[in-house]
Amino acid sequence: MDKAKDNLSNNFSKIIKSFKDKWVAVPSDYSKVVASADTLQGVMNKIKDNNDLKVFKVIPLDMIYSPCNL
Repeated sequence: MDKAKDNLSNNFSKIIKSFKDKWVAVPSDYSKVVASADTLQGVMNKIKDNNDLKVFKVIPLDMIYSPCNL
């Protein structure tokens, strides 16, 4: 992993640390959390039609997961 990606990963981990088990919406540069909620529907209601955001659930940082396409 190059140094820039490593820094992005470390910074993003710090940003989302307080959003454990929440749904979040972030911009494509992962610089901040734009919206958060307990449910996917809750965060979608907050961001409305902003399609430029990435939405996902924050899992505990010590947990391993495998994403899949549905």
